[in-house]
Parts: sequence; C-alpha cells; structure tokens
Amino acid sequence: MSQNKSNKQFMILSAIGILLVVVCHFAGSINILNDVFPYSSFFMSLFIFISGYFYSTKKEEHVGKSILHKFKKIMVPFFLINLFYGIFCTVMRSYGIVDYGAPISLYTLFVQPFINNNQFVFNFPSWFVPVLFVTYCFYLLIHKFIIKGKKINEIIGLVIFIIFNMLAIYFNDIARQEDLRTLILKVAFFLPFFEIGYLYKMYWQKYEEKLNTPIYLAILVIFNLVLIGIFGDLNYDMHEFSGFSPYVFLPLLSSMTGILFWLRISKILASFLGDSKIVNSISNHTFSIMSHHIVYLFIFNVILYMIHLKYQIPYFDVEKLANAWIYIYEVPGWNLLLQSFYVVLGIGGPILGNKIWEKVTSTLKKGRIRIKRS
Repeated sequence: MSQNKSNKQFMILSAIGILLVVVCHFAGSINILNDVFPYSSFFMSLFIFISGYFYSTKKEEHVGKSILHKFKKIMVPFFLINLFYGIFCTVMRSYGIVDYGAPISLYTLFVQPFINNNQFVFNFPSWFVPVLFVTYCFYLLIHKFIIKGKKINEIIGLVIFIIFNMLAIYFNDIARQEDLRTLILKVAFFLPFFEIGYLYKMYWQKYEEKLNTPIYLAILVIFNLVLIGIFGDLNYDMHEFSGFSPYVFLPLLSSMTGILFWLRISKILASFLGDSKIVNSISNHTFSIMSHHIVYLFIFNVILYMIHLKYQIPYFDVEKLANAWIYIYEVPGWNLLLQSFYVVLGIGGPILGNKIWEKVTSTLKKGRIRIKRS
C-alpha cells in the first residue's frame, strides 16, 4: 500500500488517507473538515483510487505472475499478521483482559479475513487488504480481456462499474449474511474507483490540474454541503458494508468529492511537504499503520489498567477495556489532548515497530550470510 516516493502529491494523499483512518478510530474530538467531507464517506475509496492511479498495463503481460506477485506482497504479510493477532487475542482472552475474539481455525485464519476480518479484533481495520487484493485481481482480468486498454472501452467499463457500485449498495443487506457475497459486494463497490484512478492518470489529470484552485475547492465544498443539506448524513461503514443512504448514487458522489478535495490539497502541500521525512514515512507504512494501530492503543490501555489495579485511575473503565474493540480513555477537559496522543501513537507506533522489525531481520540476514561465508 506504500506509493512511489517520487510522486510527492500522491505520497501526501496516502498519508492524509491513513491519518484520517486513525483519527476516525481514535479521535472523535478532532475534526479535520469532517463536517464537510465525512471521513467514512470517502477514505477507503481513496485508497482504491490511489491503487488505480498506480496501476500499469504492463502487469497484464503476465497475469498469473502479476497476481502471484501481488499475493506475495500484501497477502502473505497479511496472513502472518493475522496469525500473530490470533495468538495475541487468545492470550489476552485467556488472562481475562478482553472478552472478545474467535478461536484460531482455518476459517478465521484464511476465510473470514475476506468477509469482514472481525475474527481477532485487533487487526480488524486491515479488512481492506484482502478486499483490495481481490479488487485488483478482478480489475486486472477485466482490463486485460474485456476493456483491453481502448479508450471507448474504458468509458463503457466505467459506466458498468458504476452500475455495479449502485447495485452493491442497493443489495447491501445481503452483506449481513457474512459469506462470499459480502466480498463480492465490496469488490463491486470499489471497482469504479479503481477505474477512475487509472483514467485520471491516463486522461484527466492534465485537465483537472488546470482548474483554478480556490474556485475548484470552493465548488467541492459547496457541492458537498448541498449534498448534506438535501440527503443528510453521508457516512457509511465499508467494514460492515452498512449505513448507506437509500439513494444509491450518493456514496459515489461523496467519495469523489472527498477524493478530489484532498487530491488538490495534497497538490498544494506537495510544494512544502513533499520532502518531509515524516510524511514520507507515514506514506510508506500505510500497510503497517492500517494493520497495527489498534494494538498500540490497546497496549497503552493495558499499561493504564495495570496502574489502575494499584492506584485506581479516575475515569478508567475496566469493563469497556474488556468489551470495547476500541476503548478510548476519556478525562473531562483532556479528551482533545488524549486523543491527539492516541493518533500520534497509532501512527508512530506501527512505523517504529516496522523499522525495528526491518532492523532485526536485516541483522539476522547479515548474520546468516557471514555464517555461510565462514
């Protein structure tokens, strides 16, 4: 899920996307234009749009090889992480610290992740990874054998994908069955955003970038405010695939306004944040942040819990720690500060953990090389 460092705009865009994911989960008191562009109304579609932007038709030359490469790149790490959290959740449950999570089985390790990824809770935000993989595979096959890179076919394909998106929303109740149909609905929802990302790079970007920035941003803001004024809440839950408006066209509109707004903001920020090591690090660790930000909050809460057992921390809720998937410790008057800390922890923790892991594996690899040479 990390992107090309040379594309500063999209590096910043992916960093903004993952930041909004963590803010959505950890910081209800932090409002980053959430009243105008509600986070959940676009941020998962944003990652699909980015994936479509970086899609290359060269991948179609060897379909099997491309799919295998993608599987090794994102699904193998995903399954290993899922196993880790299966063990971790089992240990936490055995000590009575949490009261959730399913037993480890072939189903919870390899099947449920493609449906909702609720099985071990701590890594549930990474439900996006298996869905992204399947969406990529579908798009690769459709683009190679049906669309074939022809401009008219691209437009027809986009129209068909948009119809798929609306049908998925219309039949969203089927997702409650939590089976293969849930996965199919999510993929159908995401396909147009993958195609839009690709078409934006190939045909539309050069025109979009010529639009006057203040006027363009004002139009997007006004358009979304009108949508909110007419249709009400634009939020929906892609994880559970629920909470959609009865107006099946609305999620596509709200997703695109959010994507286009933050795309232009990213272009503005690229001029002075493009070389930022912090932003670059966030952008290149979106996979780790998506997979691990919940556990870093949990570890902090466990530390508070251990202190609470001896000193009785005010407002600490042991029952919520045991039952809430995301327990946010709140203190009147301090919530904004605490939640800001949680966001930093949710982003910085996985990055630091990943760097330590890379250092350890690099050291072990060098050690094995020395042994072989000796």
